Parts: sequence; structure tokens; C-alpha cells
Amino acid sequence: MATFWRLTGFLRPYRKGVVWSFVLAGGALIGTVLIPFLTGVAINAIRGHHHRTLLMLAGAILLAGLLRLVFSVLRRLVAGRVSLAVEVDLRETLYGQLQRLELGFFDRQQTGQLMSRATVDLQSVRFFLGYGLIFIGQSVVTILLAAIAMFILQPSLAAISLAPVPFVVLIAYRYGHRS
Repeated sequence: MATFWRLTGFLRPYRKGVVWSFVLAGGALIGTVLIPFLTGVAINAIRGHHHRTLLMLAGAILLAGLLRLVFSVLRRLVAGRVSLAVEVDLRETLYGQLQRLELGFFDRQQTGQLMSRATVDLQSVRFFLGYGLIFIGQSVVTILLAAIAMFILQPSLAAISLAPVPFVVLIAYRYGHRS
């Protein structure tokens, strides 16, 4: 967990971009939730033979889809800009650290290993900070909203279907801790 907080420290200079990424992700999430909700209302309109309402709902579903698309694209652009800036900062920090090391260090280390750290590892950190963090937040909110909707619509079925969730969280935590 200490490594996680240390990595998020690299996001401090880019707080505004990170906040915008989460706001845009929230907008995309609202569009995502609206589509099935409006689809359910449209199905009820079909059953009730409300043709005019059905046309309005079709337009609303299309608008929700476009809204989701716009928010998703903007979030990716903002998150991409933040993640590239973080990668530049990480590379500069790594380069500064490598410059401070004595020459004997480079005799003992494999060049390929150093190159891998400077490219692949930094890129993985960039993807996590730029996209993974937002994806985790979006997933948690989606699961919470789905659980709330399930309990509102059918409490007994929701309890049965969500019963394994604590076990999944525990297994994921233990796996993450060990790996």
C-alpha cells in the first residue's frame, strides 16, 4: 500500500487533470446507467402501445449513448495527457538517479535490465496512474450503483446475487498482498 501512495504522489502536480478525469468518468458512467434504464422504460412503453413516448425514448437513448461517447473520449484525452506528463516526470527522476550512481554500479548491472526498467516498467506505471486508477474508481461506483438498483428492484434476489462479493474481495486482497 505504501508503494501505491508513493505512486499517487506523482499525480500531485496534475491534480486538475486527475479531477477532470474523474468528473468525465462520472459523466460517462451516468450515460452508461441511463441507457439500460431508458431501455427498460421503452420496453414498458412498447407494452403499453405508447408510440409517441417510444420515439422520445429512442431519442433519449441515442442522446445518452452520444453523451457517454463524448465523456469517454474527453476522459481518455485528459487522462492520456496526465499519464504522459507523469511518465516524463518519472523518466526525469530515474535519469537523475542513474546520473548520481557511481560507475561501478553499471558494471554490476545488466544493460537490458536497466533498459527494461526505464521503458516497460515506467510505461506500466504510467498506464496505471493515467487509466487504471480511474477504471478502478469507475468500477467501484458501478458496482455500488448496480447493488443499490438491485436492492431497490428485488431485495431478496440482490442479497443472493451479491452474497459472494465479500469472498471475492477477500480473495483479491490476499492475492494482491501476496503477489
